[in-house]
Amino acid sequence: MTTTEQVYTINGFTPSGVTELVDAIQQDAAQAQMAFHAATTWVDGTRSLTPMTSFDWAGQPYARNFSLTIDEPEELGDTNMGPITPKRCCWQA
Repeated sequence: MTTTEQVYTINGFTPSGVTELVDAIQQDAAQAQMAFHAATTWVDGTRSLTPMTSFDWAGQPYARNFSLTIDEPEELGDTNMGPITPKRCCWQA
């Protein structure tokens, strides 16, 4: 007989992963240390591009290769190709 374990998810997210992370941080505060390696470049108008090359988590480097486009909506005179600046501020520490 095979036993299947049920995994609780919310919109594809597994909350138990957060619990495990909190437990790891309580045991070792270094698990909470993160550094993101990115550089924002102005493109034109209010649009800018931020490539994410890597991040360090608890002293361990992780390579990444994606970009965030920051822009304003057409109603404010730009191209609406990404979230506006105040939303981007939420991503920065």
